[in-house]
Amino acid sequence: YSRMEKSVQPLTAKIITVSEYDRKLALTEKIAPAHKMQTIHNGIYQIEKRVVPIKETDEYPLIVMVARFEVPKRQDLLLEALAEISDVPWRLRLIGDGSLRTNLEKFVADKGLMDRVSFLGNQLDVTSLLEESHLFVLLSDWEGLPISIIEAMRAGLPIIATNVGGVNELVTDNESGFLINRDDKDLLKKRLKQLLMDESLRQKMGDASERRFLKDFTFLPMYQKTLFVYEQAVLKSAKKGD
Repeated sequence: YSRMEKSVQPLTAKIITVSEYDRKLALTEKIAPAHKMQTIHNGIYQIEKRVVPIKETDEYPLIVMVARFEVPKRQDLLLEALAEISDVPWRLRLIGDGSLRTNLEKFVADKGLMDRVSFLGNQLDVTSLLEESHLFVLLSDWEGLPISIIEAMRAGLPIIATNVGGVNELVTDNESGFLINRDDKDLLKKRLKQLLMDESLRQKMGDASERRFLKDFTFLPMYQKTLFVYEQAVLKSAKKGD
């Protein structure tokens, strides 16, 4: 897309990126000069929590991942890691659908994990499912600024995610969750064990996650910043017309 972006750039007064990662990447690719670029993080509506997390009967914390079943999202990595720590109590819900789902269902069956892993498909009320959970995981090979993580932050969940794209602008490592490198299954297993076996750590990181959401990623600040950019662009255009 860079060629197309470069071709329309002269027509723009300002270019908004959803993460600092994207802004810096655009500068590296010489999409536009620095004075035209501005980062405004995605924001979503703040809502009252409606669901009490599922009680951890038999001490099985509930992990959730929300992502389409396609190459960059890496449900396979999560399933492989969990299969290797089957001595630790856990349950997993996978929300989403896609071309890789059948292969992953076969993997789960082959590993004898059908009683632990639920494939829920696409869901209309993801918010309630997040609020019922205890840990959110997203292991994408690449990302911009994933809304799914912001929704998990709103639900007060600790997060394990790959340190790609703008993810580290959402998740503070060792504070609101853990960041890992792509394909680092050993570290993933370690971080999963830490959170699965330590309820107080989950609560601490989940609280930090929700505080960060309330501070930086609600809808109103995004709306106000975006509106200001548009107003300034219109004023600048009007002055040129004079």
